[in-house]
Amino acid sequence: MNILKAKEHTKDIFRNMKKTADAWRLIAFGLLAANIALAAGFAAVASQNRVVPYIVQVDEHGYEIAVKPAEVLPQIDERIIIARVGTFVERLRTVVSDSGAQKNYMRWVYASIPEGSQALAATNAFYKDNDPFKETAALRTKTVEVLSVLPISKDTWRAQWRETVSQNGTPQESSEWSGLFTVGMSPVKEMRSVIRNPLGIYIVEYSMTPNYS
Repeated sequence: MNILKAKEHTKDIFRNMKKTADAWRLIAFGLLAANIALAAGFAAVASQNRVVPYIVQVDEHGYEIAVKPAEVLPQIDERIIIARVGTFVERLRTVVSDSGAQKNYMRWVYASIPEGSQALAATNAFYKDNDPFKETAALRTKTVEVLSVLPISKDTWRAQWRETVSQNGTPQESSEWSGLFTVGMSPVKEMRSVIRNPLGIYIVEYSMTPNYS
């Protein structure tokens, strides 16, 4: 009888050990599943590019300074669009002797046009035919004076401006131009665009022609 009891006791010990091992195995699998779920959640959050646009203020040197997060506006003030279109024209067509300033102008221009748009193709073609760095190498510069920006339709604006080309700092010739610019709105998606285009106002299409008298 003592031998039988000892066998049963031994079996009970092994059964308890098996139950304990099974319980820990279930806990381990549960922790593994939780870790996988957390990792997937973190990956999903990290893949979302969240950018908070800011209202910016331009100082007397032309630098843009972030002031506060932009609120969702039911309607953009026309003056903001006028400023965007006018500045786009000015920075696209101006040629300055300082190569660093010229590159900043070009970066600003490209931050104002969306990928895959007619405006992007037009801008690439414009810089190909009117390389500002070749102009400065020849000691030629160009100033642009925006004369007016007026609405033609809900999204299209007509700008008029005067260009003055100088050689070695001496004005040589002036001409007047006009262009049609279609404006679109899109939330800012990349951090690098927040400062240059905080409200997401884009030039999606445009054309420019000289005014012949």
